[in-house]
Amino acid sequence: MADQNIYPALRYRDAPGGIAWLVDVLGFEVRELHEADDGTVAHAELSHGPGLIMLGSEREDSYSGRTGTGFTYIAVEEIRCPL
Repeated sequence: MADQNIYPALRYRDAPGGIAWLVDVLGFEVRELHEADDGTVAHAELSHGPGLIMLGSEREDSYSGRTGTGFTYIAVEEIRCPL
């Protein structure tokens, strides 16, 4: 897999159904799948070619938990502050 540093992340009401659709219809592959104690998807990583997305089940927290919200995770080695 090519080096990637930008990861779109999504929330689904039915994360297992969303994962199945992404795999069956669009050809994604499941790389990681972690379930929460209540059976929901706590975290999943799906790849498509050199790309990767992260997703999970809707949940009530302050970290982009609601369905329809998304966020982008950007991995950098160093943060430069121009101040």
